[in-house]
Amino acid sequence: MAYRAFNWEESLAYSLKNSLNQLATKRVTIGVTGFARSGKTVFIGALAQALLTANAWHARRGQGPLAGFGPFERRRLRSARIRDDLHPTLPQFPFRLVRDALISRSAHWPEPTEGISRLVLELDALPESGWRRWLKQNHIGSSRLQIELVDYPGEWLVDLSMLEQSYEQWSRQMLAQSQTPLRNHLSQIYREQLSNLTQAGDEETVANLAEHWVDYLQRAAAANLPLNQPGRALRPGNLKHSPVLRFAPVPEGYGSDVLRS
Repeated sequence: MAYRAFNWEESLAYSLKNSLNQLATKRVTIGVTGFARSGKTVFIGALAQALLTANAWHARRGQGPLAGFGPFERRRLRSARIRDDLHPTLPQFPFRLVRDALISRSAHWPEPTEGISRLVLELDALPESGWRRWLKQNHIGSSRLQIELVDYPGEWLVDLSMLEQSYEQWSRQMLAQSQTPLRNHLSQIYREQLSNLTQAGDEETVANLAEHWVDYLQRAAAANLPLNQPGRALRPGNLKHSPVLRFAPVPEGYGSDVLRS
């Protein structure tokens, strides 16, 4: 076996070129959030598909999903690719499943996503001016942009206000809300369960109460009513069946602990 002698000049040149390539790469992270059925899964999938197939539309000016987008119209956008190797240990946005659901012969709405997921798109574009053009002329690299799209459930954002409340405060608010005209019939079963609640509720009683509360939240969400807490119970993600979500509002006088994040 032949061994090549170490050449520090080549090594230095490679390191410099690699560093300059990294300097020529811009990175941006965009959070995409919304409630279930708001269209964020379709939005992320459609945006990714438009960028990945941009070259196929170059011959048809003014047409396609990127029509009117400056870099595309000026033919600066050269290529795009998915970089699922950048976060290999984190949940990835199911782009291919979403794409296939939308463009197959039997097209249908894709399955909703659960929890946080990511999709990194890497775009290569022709430099416009300045040092980026110099980099291109010296074959060091082109303008490169990495867009990280983070799919974040909107239901989780609803829970932020709970951080500033005690369990008793939250219970009062939720029970009062559940008896408003639009919600009264939706929460009837849960309120019937409350009437049988005793001070010394065991674990099974608590679990049963929490289950009925989630059922009420699901009915309220299906009726397009906002502020259904805890929203994490509607989109549990990796906390599905976790005891941390096993709670529900109860009337005053039951000695409940302060709700903690």
